[in-house]
Amino acid sequence: ALADLAPDALFVITDDAPPPPAPSFTHIRRQRATGVVELEWEGKGRVWQVLRATNVLGPWRPVSPILPDLMFDDSTATGSQAFYRLRQW
Repeated sequence: ALADLAPDALFVITDDAPPPPAPSFTHIRRQRATGVVELEWEGKGRVWQVLRATNVLGPWRPVSPILPDLMFDDSTATGSQAFYRLRQW
């Protein structure tokens, strides 16, 4: 029999609606032993993407997939300084 290839989850992401209010980080902490940066936030979006830059002016690059969660652990953080922001839909 052929495998059922139907998706088990679907998010429709659009910029057609007015944007929700800006989100805000509630927790940012770097684990000394591993270097992982723990990020948590609150906001009215349905899904999120974490962006990171080494300079506050950018360039900003995605470091997470599009997430339905209000947290993300950045295990790819390197260097002594990073700036984060969130994109929401």
